[in-house]
Amino acid sequence: MKTLDLWTVIDYLPTRLPFATDKIESALNVVLARDSENEYFTFYKGTDLALSHDVVIETLDLRIKKEQPHPGFLVLTLSGACVPKSAVFGRYENLQLTDYPRGRSLDEEASYTRVESWGKLSFGFAERARDCLRTVVFNPV
Repeated sequence: MKTLDLWTVIDYLPTRLPFATDKIESALNVVLARDSENEYFTFYKGTDLALSHDVVIETLDLRIKKEQPHPGFLVLTLSGACVPKSAVFGRYENLQLTDYPRGRSLDEEASYTRVESWGKLSFGFAERARDCLRTVVFNPV
């Protein structure tokens, strides 16, 4: 199987809406394990998906609301090679600052979001490496 690149993953995942474990598993060739739940959501996790250019999806965090219908909520946490902020802004226009670090941790992120036809796509840059993409969040409506 050909190794996916980050941009292909970001562009492809919204075509799998509404998110479900089987759709994410088949789209990315990963296994998602049930992680935990609360009264509202069931949480699924996947780990260590190597992408091209030495980028790694360290964690896939899929959240499915128990009350259906719900499109799901997906967070990709990245590691490996740095994906620079300039590459993200060069590829995705109209990104607006939607959250910012408040000085409590180097893991806090500045998040930039744009509205898509399917919902909101956000990119997070942690304080510890401000120029490197740390998270990608898919928040469908």
